[in-house]
Amino acid sequence: MKNGEAAAHKLFGANMRVNKLECAITALSTVIGLAQTMIVMVFGVVMLKRGAITIQQWVAFYMFSGTVSNTFSTLIGYWTDLKTIQGTLARTADLLLAPVESEEGKEGMPERGDLIFDRVSFSYGEKQALHEISFTIPEGKSTAVIGLCGSGKTTSLSLIEHFYEADSGEVRIGNVPVERISLDELRGSMGYVQQGADIFCGTAREALTYGIHRPVSDDEIWGAAEKSGFRKLLKSWDQGLDTPIAAGGTSLSGGQRQRLVLTREFLRDPKVLLLDEPTSALDAAASGMVQDTIFSMFPGRTKLIITHDLSLIGRVDQIVVLHEGAMAGCGTYEQLLEGCEVFQRLVAAHQGEKEAAL
Repeated sequence: MKNGEAAAHKLFGANMRVNKLECAITALSTVIGLAQTMIVMVFGVVMLKRGAITIQQWVAFYMFSGTVSNTFSTLIGYWTDLKTIQGTLARTADLLLAPVESEEGKEGMPERGDLIFDRVSFSYGEKQALHEISFTIPEGKSTAVIGLCGSGKTTSLSLIEHFYEADSGEVRIGNVPVERISLDELRGSMGYVQQGADIFCGTAREALTYGIHRPVSDDEIWGAAEKSGFRKLLKSWDQGLDTPIAAGGTSLSGGQRQRLVLTREFLRDPKVLLLDEPTSALDAAASGMVQDTIFSMFPGRTKLIITHDLSLIGRVDQIVVLHEGAMAGCGTYEQLLEGCEVFQRLVAAHQGEKEAAL
């Protein structure tokens, strides 16, 4: 929290300096523009009275003098762009030079095993996000983790990926805690589909093979696209796999971006598929298509789905309900609907939203 506060104050100070500089540059440009106009007009009138120049010469010089302030503004713009680029490169260099987490004594990813949360607690500073939660995600099965905002769903995902370490308890794959597994193997064995489905700019081929550290043939890509339903869109593009895709995937719809990402994860062939709100930004039709793709493309794979979309939960093998960082229930839809009060309230709220939409 202290590091975060320091970074926030540093960013605030930097933004204030930039704003002050921009105000000073604007004021200076205005003064220069006014000064050159006044000087040219005063001296022009004097020289015209003396007959030293003609009116045509004065008009030509007056028009030419206007480029002085424009040139000054352009140079200042180049200078501020250069300083911005320097700051960006400095931050990039800091990240590249940051110490790498040690892999000494780490184990390989277990070939088989359930994903287990064993009395796991975790806090962000003084704010507790999870309190002694325990549940098991069976290997090869699908599990949905639901709850209100702030209940600890995404934190659970981060603990699985070992972005954080639990304050107490263990997250295990089989009998091996995730902190003892090599990061390359742990994260390399996981597929990740998030809400935004962010995509770097490049060709369709580059987007579909991003993060896959092995040769991938075009036939393999087309086969995966066929399974995900992305092939039809690829075929409609004149350049096929060489079609440029805009940064962030803005040239695609939300459903198309999600299908592209699912195609990529199918090519990765992960042991564990983590889905963080994969359908929340989609309309009902696109959401249904993405759901069908998820369950048809990854049979027999362990799937953990973080979601507010309760239309997903009827298709999973198990549902985990979190409430204010604690376990509220775990079981099938029917079991929770009968015995979990928090789940009953979530379902009732979802039904109310559907009725209001109608």
